[in-house]
Amino acid sequence: MTRKKEQPMFVQRRKSKLAAAATKPKLLSKVADATEKNPIVRIWVRLNQSLTVFAFIVAAVGFWLAIVRYGEDQTKAGEDRIAKSWDVITRMAGKQSNGGQVSAIERLNSMKVLLNNIDLHNTYLAGANLRDSKLQGANFSGATLVGVSFVNADLRDANFKNSVLIGADLTNADLTDADFTSSKMINARVDLSVVLAKSLLNTDLTNSLFVFEDEEGEKWELFSDTIAESRDDKEIQTILETACAHPTAPPKMNPLIDIPVRYKQCGHKLDYYQIYLKEPHAKGIEQFAYQHRPFR
Repeated sequence: MTRKKEQPMFVQRRKSKLAAAATKPKLLSKVADATEKNPIVRIWVRLNQSLTVFAFIVAAVGFWLAIVRYGEDQTKAGEDRIAKSWDVITRMAGKQSNGGQVSAIERLNSMKVLLNNIDLHNTYLAGANLRDSKLQGANFSGATLVGVSFVNADLRDANFKNSVLIGADLTNADLTDADFTSSKMINARVDLSVVLAKSLLNTDLTNSLFVFEDEEGEKWELFSDTIAESRDDKEIQTILETACAHPTAPPKMNPLIDIPVRYKQCGHKLDYYQIYLKEPHAKGIEQFAYQHRPFR
């Protein structure tokens, strides 16, 4: 009988280790199965999942409420700014000093507040930026509007009687039926729609520049619209000749507009200093430059 050969001791030890390692995954698998089937563990897992979903919902609702609250705060802050601006304008209306009304009306305009029919007679608004403003029917009679920007503004039916518009910019403004009686528009940029104004009687147009262009330079389209709304060249000539200008510095008209206008000399004392700032070499101006300068 053949005797079975015994394996070396180290081989036996190696095999026993491999057998023990092979039984470990089975043991772990049994423990995992038992844990998964345990009702307490299953309840804990479900509860943890529910809490996670609940926390996510709470966070989402909180974020949405924060956005809504922020919007409400911004709206309230905007309303407060508008109310304070109106308060300043109401308090300073009719005063020829800057008590904050310039920045107040600029703030209202930047917030797209309609300023139609606002009463700013005899009010100081020098340098205000009223670009794209809605000022239909506004009352600027006697107001100081030196250097004010009315670019693209709606000034239909506005009252500018006796106002000071020296250096103002009225490019592409709608001046239909506006009243400029006895106003001073020295060195101003004046949109050609001024020929549709209610009155230019004794308006000082010394050294002003008539423009008929918009932001994109669409000159002829705007010019054609303006001319189409007026009766004829004679009407344009008639309304312009009711205005006045210093004989050495009449308004400048585009040479493409062939409408001869003879401006009468203004009966009031002109602000020669302002004319001099723009035309220092204009004949007959320099000698008067420093005699009268209320708007320096």
